[in-house]
Amino acid sequence: MFFRPQHLLSVSFSLQATGMKKTAALHHAKTCLEQVKLDACLNQYAAQLSDGMCQRVSIARALAIKPDILFPEEPFSSLDQDLTHNLLGFLRLMLQQHRDMTVLYVTHTPSELTDLARNVYTLKANGKLVKTLLSQGNNQNKKRTEQSIEGFLKHTKETEK
Repeated sequence: MFFRPQHLLSVSFSLQATGMKKTAALHHAKTCLEQVKLDACLNQYAAQLSDGMCQRVSIARALAIKPDILFPEEPFSSLDQDLTHNLLGFLRLMLQQHRDMTVLYVTHTPSELTDLARNVYTLKANGKLVKTLLSQGNNQNKKRTEQSIEGFLKHTKETEK
């Protein structure tokens, strides 16, 4: 039997796992869930929420710990257009606040990346990545992002051997 905690506890657990005290973790988790528009559902269980709402809990849990690398794969696929727009704004704000975070965002909806990305790579049928967009952002940030992606790809290739 798997215990499915309430969403507030679920997000705060990931924060406590990083060493944050329980009270601070609960407060930060509540803030993160409010940012993804789930403040009315803090004590509900997964079975009580829609797929899109569960997706937002996952987004809140991932962003709450402020990771160095975030690897969202189709993070907004279960959401309606308005909510996707709102959460893209939230993600944009998180990226502005945490400039050191590298995001490898996988999507079949490239329009989601327009305001988020400095670099966009497309995976071609032959397995090669091709840079398809480079915005006019800060050159130092571009270089750091390119180095992060190149390092990730190099590590991936070495792991496959």
